[in-house]
Amino acid sequence: MIEGLAKNNAQLKTVLENQTSRMREVENDVDYLYSDFEGLHNSHNEEKIKREILAQALLKNSIEINGIPILPDENGLEIVQKLFKLIDVNLQISDVSSCYRQGKNPREFSNGNTLHPGLVVDSVRECDEHTLMANIKTLGKSISSTDLGILNDPPSSVFVNEKLTPYFKRIFFLARREKAAGKIKYVWTRNGLILA
Repeated sequence: MIEGLAKNNAQLKTVLENQTSRMREVENDVDYLYSDFEGLHNSHNEEKIKREILAQALLKNSIEINGIPILPDENGLEIVQKLFKLIDVNLQISDVSSCYRQGKNPREFSNGNTLHPGLVVDSVRECDEHTLMANIKTLGKSISSTDLGILNDPPSSVFVNEKLTPYFKRIFFLARREKAAGKIKYVWTRNGLILA
């Protein structure tokens, strides 16, 4: 009887040692797979960032005008022409390759505010976009919808910015939030880059 228990105990010990050995092998396999996954994840993130940088580079000739309400029978090129005249930029409509709304419907908020989709202007040359942005900065006053001949009540503030991809818009938003928290002194964009 005691010999039988000793034999069973020896067999159980052997099984337990085999299971422990196998468990260590599985743990090593899991560690290897986890490190491999981390490498793939990092590689995927690097590729995503490269794609976003390339997408932003395609927008180097584009600006976005926000704060202009959607009008019936709207002509975006007329609005752009009035903006060129207001900021004293010697650009013609032929210098604009396209002008379109970045969406169709305004967004209504619970506080009664309405956010109209931005008007995107693609210029033919990159230097036109630089000239436009430089003149807006030297204008010295804010632009309202009435300055562009749009009579809405109350007049809305008009903002002209570089066109950013959603990815870079998000980064810019987060950077401005850090500025508001006092962690960054200045935040701006130039040539599609977010600078602080």
